Amino acid sequence: MSSCIGCDGGCCSRYYVTLTHSEALRIACAGHDPVKFLSWPDVCAIKTDHPDIRIGDEYRYMALEREQDGTCVFAKRQDGRLSCSIHGIHPASCRIYPIDPVSQKIRKDIICKRKWEYNREIGRAYAEDIVERRQYIMIARKWNTSWIKRRTARDFLSFAGIKMP
Repeated sequence: MSSCIGCDGGCCSRYYVTLTHSEALRIACAGHDPVKFLSWPDVCAIKTDHPDIRIGDEYRYMALEREQDGTCVFAKRQDGRLSCSIHGIHPASCRIYPIDPVSQKIRKDIICKRKWEYNREIGRAYAEDIVERRQYIMIARKWNTSWIKRRTARDFLSFAGIKMP
């Protein structure tokens, strides 16, 4: 994976980072509390084809939480630059940026300052992402079709195998 050189963090603050169950599980297993790092934005808040989850009477996406200034909860500012505090287990959409994981195309609004080139590691991360997204789609479909009124985000996490503290 090409490592981030640290910059003003446009990619860490411009986009919601949607997650699969596997990505959320990896972050939780590294000792992070899902209640603190997950958010559940309404489907109207993000333009994506990421699988939605029915929570209560609404459809939501599972995404990384954002700070008040819009930056990712795991983006840490140091000397005016942002870096990822979970680099190494960060979501595939971060690892393969500027490829949009849903459209599978390079984003037209690239704001990354590093020289970007497709390489073997990005290709491997992209292939892993495809497999995980397919699994997540199946989990989301099963969840949404077996929907019982008033299910919570916590119920979904348990359903997807993510243990809560």
